Amino acid sequence: MDNISLRGLMLILPLALTACHRPPPPQPTLGQQMAILDAQANALAATRYPVRRPGSVLPAELEKPVSWHWSGTLRDGLGQIAGQIGYRLIMDDTGPVVAIHETNATQASLIDELSLAAGPRYSVDIDVPTHEIRVSHHG
Repeated sequence: MDNISLRGLMLILPLALTACHRPPPPQPTLGQQMAILDAQANALAATRYPVRRPGSVLPAELEKPVSWHWSGTLRDGLGQIAGQIGYRLIMDDTGPVVAIHETNATQASLIDELSLAAGPRYSVDIDVPTHEIRVSHHG
């Protein structure tokens, strides 16, 4: 009898163990995973850092209130602002054509808006101690 019950148990045990098994949840394909990673990397690359960070103090020339309605190349726009505040513009090319329409802004926010309008391929940095505005072209 013991031999028969052991055989029965050996037959039923695998069935009982497989009855609890569930297939793993479906995973996105490798192509979908790469698309997700690519989108996340692009989102990180598009992250902007404004001229004024929380808690920082900008020089008076960058806090000057202005109203500006302008369209032209990035170089021309930044060149005009740099001339108004006494800074020197360092930029290799002309950059894209941008348009800015601000009625209640500061010089710093205009530079920030021009940087945003230029897109992620251009970064605009202000070096306050040397009174320079530097523009870098990425790709």
